Amino acid sequence: MKNKAVMVSVFAFSLVSLAACTESSSSSGAPPTPTPPEGGTVSATAPDLDAMAKGGDCGAASGPGVDHSGDITSDQTWKASEGVHRVTSNLRVLANVTVEACARVEVGAGLQIQVGGTTPGKLVTRGTNAGSLRPVVFTAADAASPWSSVVVDVNGAADLAYTVLSSGDAANRQQNGGGILRAFGASSASTKAAPTIQRSVRADWLLLEASAGPGANMRDYAGFTEDSTGLAVRSAQGDALVIELGAAPSLPKELVFQGNARDAIVLEEQARGTITTTLVKRSAPYAVDGRIFIQPIEDGDAVTLNVEPGVTVRFGEGRGATGGVYVGASDQRQGQVIARGTAEEPIRFTSAKAAPAAGDWVGFYFRHYPASGTSFENVVIEYAGANSSSVGAGCGPSDNDASMLIVGQRPSDAWVKKSTFRDGGGETGIVLGWTSDESGPDFVGDNTFENMPGCRASRWRTVTAGPCPSGGPTCL
Repeated sequence: MKNKAVMVSVFAFSLVSLAACTESSSSSGAPPTPTPPEGGTVSATAPDLDAMAKGGDCGAASGPGVDHSGDITSDQTWKASEGVHRVTSNLRVLANVTVEACARVEVGAGLQIQVGGTTPGKLVTRGTNAGSLRPVVFTAADAASPWSSVVVDVNGAADLAYTVLSSGDAANRQQNGGGILRAFGASSASTKAAPTIQRSVRADWLLLEASAGPGANMRDYAGFTEDSTGLAVRSAQGDALVIELGAAPSLPKELVFQGNARDAIVLEEQARGTITTTLVKRSAPYAVDGRIFIQPIEDGDAVTLNVEPGVTVRFGEGRGATGGVYVGASDQRQGQVIARGTAEEPIRFTSAKAAPAAGDWVGFYFRHYPASGTSFENVVIEYAGANSSSVGAGCGPSDNDASMLIVGQRPSDAWVKKSTFRDGGGETGIVLGWTSDESGPDFVGDNTFENMPGCRASRWRTVTAGPCPSGGPTCL
């Protein structure tokens, strides 16, 4: 995956020292309320993140401390009463390691904590927030020298409650795209079978603070457990969170992103295809760098992308390709999209650029799809219409650059209703690119076209009466 570390933060945040508090830091007051990002609401259940980053109500660490290095092959408990726990070399957790509330872990420059490997391993942190805030804190041993990350291997698991991972993801250790938290599932790009989500990380208000790269990087269909309550990412110099498209439904119920280079859920697709999935409305927009393919990895049932009301998805450049949604690869690998917003909460597909313009991304390119099932309602598609590399479909302009391009079989009904196409590039709004002697369906209908090309929808081709009507309308 391309390294997305960006050395500019969206908001100016002073990096908070994570030394344990020497005097009480009450968590009883209301936490600060961040500005809601577009696409959702801010969590009302998050703990006081500022207090949590400072160690909450925990006192200063005392005791001689404990050094940890190499492989841990038997179960251990790291106690707060033992003093600071120092990680002095790369660490592999190949057993069960439990870290008590108020424990402080300091990790050496560039070092990582790997959970699982040749044998299974599990990292359990027991921070609490019942009456007082008593987090577990992992941070750099030297504030000027970031550590690497917690890496949850395909053979590992992590259960992280009221825990802070801070000042990590050293620039020279950002393998596989970086991230102060990295997790790996079993469904890599080389997997032939349909991917499955591996829910190996539980986040019960996990705070990722001041990462030198991304916050969380969930690869190969790694995901979060169903009982994960909350994840906060602040002041990361990269993206807040990166996850496979198909694993996106596993995200914790509550997300708080503040001051990261990009406060978004970045959707990756390592293989050309995915599984049926849902983009759930979260407290941050989704972002797609490059193209995503709504189709199965191997021949089988059609894959469906469901999108909930209120969701925003932003498309940009990535891997040398302009962003877009490509639906279906063959008759044996079909796809469909169900995006039903409401008048109060429309779904928005838009450009990722700070100054958006027509043709910033390709749009929706339907190639192989079931005749019925796809649905767009109360959807806004804007700044699309980049080069689709398709020509000659439909009876409109020969270049098929449009906000939506539909080729292949004739749809049984008009998929798009009560929706808005806005500021589109190319020469057409919707290319009706199938061939049929039947009339319709009507994709103009009750849709709105604002600042779009003159051809709102190009007419389909016919079989018996010539490809296109002689002297008749080629645009609808």
